[in-house]
Amino acid sequence: MKTEELMQLGLNREQADRILAMNGRDIERTKSANQNERLELERLRGEIKQKEEMLSAYEALDIEGLKNELSAWKEKAEQAEAEFQRQENQSLIQKETERLYRENGVKNAELLDALMDWEKVTISEGEVMGAKEQLFGLKEKYGYLFQAETPAPSFSQSVSGMQKTDESGAIRQAMGI
Repeated sequence: MKTEELMQLGLNREQADRILAMNGRDIERTKSANQNERLELERLRGEIKQKEEMLSAYEALDIEGLKNELSAWKEKAEQAEAEFQRQENQSLIQKETERLYRENGVKNAELLDALMDWEKVTISEGEVMGAKEQLFGLKEKYGYLFQAETPAPSFSQSVSGMQKTDESGAIRQAMGI
């Protein structure tokens, strides 16, 4: 729309200029709103494109394969946990057994280990069960595998009637008499 067109309609120049100014402001507001909507539309198109790319990447995933892999990892983790617990229990049993052997004067731990029925040794609430009972049973049956509770007699006094010579002195010393 032009000033001349408005003046041909019977408006004076001032009225035509006002109408054109008002129309120009409306056009600018509309352009600005339109520009903002275009920018928002471009931003949304970009987001849609990004989401479509993500969706296609997810569609390319083998969900069943991932589920199977997850199951395999869970199984491995459970096996590792069970192995760790088994080793922890074995270590606890070994420490407790060594303590019992030491306290009861075991002479040959390897031989006693061979006589123990390890299937009957268990862990319950952090305590070793069955080792002590077996040890006492083996002590009764195979007492020679344990140090005597009463010390062996010592013969440190000299025996009368024997002459002390260099030969007999070395022999006596070796025998502890």
